Amino acid sequence: MDNSFKNILILITLLVLPAIGAAASIAVFSDGVVYNAESYKIGEDEYISAEALAKVFRGRLQWNDKLHKGKLTFSGHSVVLIPDNPFVLVDKGFLSIPVTPQLHGGKLMISVLTVPAIFSKASGKKVVWDPEARTLLIGRGAPNIKGIRFSSSPSGTKVVLDLTKPLKYRPRSLPKNKFEVFLEGGVLNSSDISAKSCPGLIRSVDAETTDDGARVVFHLNKRHVKAKVLSLKGPNRLLVTFTPGRKEVVVEKRALEVIVVDPGHGGRDPGAVGRTGLCEKTVTLDIGKRVAELLRRKLHVKVILTRTKDEFVSLAERAKIANENKADLFVSIHCNASLKRESGGTETYFLSVAKTDWARAVEARENAVIKFELPEAAGDTASLDYILWDMAQNEFLNESSEFAEVIQKELTSRFRIEDRGLNQAGFYVLKGCYMPAILVELAFISNRKEEKLLKKDSFRGKAAQGIYEGIKSFKKAYERKLNL
Repeated sequence: MDNSFKNILILITLLVLPAIGAAASIAVFSDGVVYNAESYKIGEDEYISAEALAKVFRGRLQWNDKLHKGKLTFSGHSVVLIPDNPFVLVDKGFLSIPVTPQLHGGKLMISVLTVPAIFSKASGKKVVWDPEARTLLIGRGAPNIKGIRFSSSPSGTKVVLDLTKPLKYRPRSLPKNKFEVFLEGGVLNSSDISAKSCPGLIRSVDAETTDDGARVVFHLNKRHVKAKVLSLKGPNRLLVTFTPGRKEVVVEKRALEVIVVDPGHGGRDPGAVGRTGLCEKTVTLDIGKRVAELLRRKLHVKVILTRTKDEFVSLAERAKIANENKADLFVSIHCNASLKRESGGTETYFLSVAKTDWARAVEARENAVIKFELPEAAGDTASLDYILWDMAQNEFLNESSEFAEVIQKELTSRFRIEDRGLNQAGFYVLKGCYMPAILVELAFISNRKEEKLLKKDSFRGKAAQGIYEGIKSFKKAYERKLNL
């Protein structure tokens, strides 16, 4: 055979064989666990190795050289594949596939287009190939519980679970100093959430994805530990706080009979100003007076307004008024504002360290009133961040968050504007209040439509009614717990 004929045969062989592309990578999400698998272009199709899929499904791949076929077994199921054969044996039934398996570099390869059909039938799980994201989703897919963070101080330990979306949760105490949070529909990578060594009151954390959600179990260092779980938005996260149980009652629990209503800003501090010149201080004073009138007339409680006219009252003085009158509740009323004119909605805050850029922006704006105060008061803010965590872990954190939740619900049920949910920030006016205390941002005065609403008597009436109903509901639930 001459060389020219050999060259022709080689050329024909190259034209007949499919072209092999360089190795690439795809992400495989299987019930929250992330795998990186190599993929190859063979001709026009993309393939993943059967060996990689065996690892994902925690199975075993056997290659029969004599029969020229591969068998993948996992969880009592089997998949038999033959290179260049359009039929796959899944358990005891045949499945026809449009793209045949290939043998490449001694490895059995399966087209990513056929993986969903083959392995959803074999495993009973949902299997999806996303070509744009280059991801293979199996079962519960990608994690929606992304990470865990810890903070600790002498007064307690805080845990934050970062979520991609809101999840319903069920907390419960377990024997042997354990506390569990079950997240319905939760998906996690256990290696991202589990921790063998933790700070403060937590010894370790175990986490797993189950058929209907995710379990996070906290192993505690002490027997008497109080736990509180709270769902927060912007971004979505779950806050779990652990505080040491106390043998003695530190704070007297009593009926809620003294309520401080705090109309934000006033006097030389106008607060935020709308496009038409409407001042926040005007709106908050009007609504504050309406709330006070409703509380006195319908609940027959003692109500103290931190201001009753257009006058300047320092943030420190507002908290002092509440403490000196031994107030049982503190409600600070405000209007929101943003450089983004389209921003709108209602949100309610309780005291804690700000966790989002937006919460920090609102905190900075509301605390900016300190520039109108005496120099010594302004200097006091230097220690604000230092004391925030200790304050957030005081006796009233749970009550404040519950109070904020009730108020937010009552307000948003009356307003036809966005529900921005609960949030937390270090508001100076709440810092010195030794009682359940919240700050309400009713609507955005910087938003043209919402400024019009804030001018309306009907909207102000709804706002006052919502705050009143929230106080009424919280008072009833709180006193029921105390059997009062």
